[in-house]
Amino acid sequence: MCTQMVMRVLFVAINGFQLFVLWKEGRANHLEPEARRLYCFVFNLLFPGEFLRIVRLDAFVSLSAGEMSYFTSSNASVNVEAALETRQFKVEVTALDQLRMTHPETHVKIVSIMRRAIAEKLRQTTSTMCGAAVPA
Repeated sequence: MCTQMVMRVLFVAINGFQLFVLWKEGRANHLEPEARRLYCFVFNLLFPGEFLRIVRLDAFVSLSAGEMSYFTSSNASVNVEAALETRQFKVEVTALDQLRMTHPETHVKIVSIMRRAIAEKLRQTTSTMCGAAVPA
């Protein structure tokens, strides 16, 4: 009887803690303004808690480019010059690989976001080269 009671209390405590973590991760309103904009416009496939894991990688750096390099395991083949002061969110390949091992569901979402960005850039390039709008 005492063992069953201890197990029930332990079960409630563990599940209560998990619910608290889920509730806390589901709130996007505690993000800094810059991170909130990035979350809303780019990383909206992620839950706020998943996005916070990425932000904690301290990935805000000066501008560079190359989503495709993650898939090809080569250096970025483009140089970018910004006309205005710009910051880019960059996640190192090693951090993405670690994310794949520790949080595979978040990694799948990040890869989906990168594929979407690559497809949009290809669509824009094709539109520019053909001189006509390419349907999304």
